[in-house]
Amino acid sequence: TTIFDLQTTGATASTSLRRRLLDAIGDLTVQSSVVPDVRFAGAIDTLVPARIHAHAEAVLREALSNALRHAQAKTVDIAVTADSNLTLVISDDGVGISDSGRRSGLENMSRRAQQCGGTCTITSATSGASGTTTPGASGTGTLGASGTGTLGASGTGTLGASGTVVTWVVPLP
Repeated sequence: TTIFDLQTTGATASTSLRRRLLDAIGDLTVQSSVVPDVRFAGAIDTLVPARIHAHAEAVLREALSNALRHAQAKTVDIAVTADSNLTLVISDDGVGISDSGRRSGLENMSRRAQQCGGTCTITSATSGASGTTTPGASGTGTLGASGTGTLGASGTGTLGASGTVVTWVVPLP
């Protein structure tokens, strides 16, 4: 990523999804004590069509902003993979999603996935909560309080007794 930062300038910077995502992370974390661990895999700048770039950036901004502003997270992991799908996984060790509060940002991430023919799964472990409502493929769904499990193929780690994992997957042509 550091070498990529040094090599991306001019016209390449304006068309590079990797650059857009790194810039978004930089914008959101400039005054934060939390520095996300960011991993890229696959030919992101060649496999992902430009029509998906704005959606991916908006989803990353929403998920990261939630982790930094609301979750009281100490660590945030971001994994971006391009193969037959573009997959963004943003996970944190924060307090999870509360039962109350606005859901517009969560619904927007799901809506953007649907517009691109994909899915958005939000898994949250909330301490002492009976459940958290979160968007699913139809726009709404229910998440149980335990919310524990492994992230699987994305390789970003494990969600334990607290935290949130946003997994945004859209198929690539």
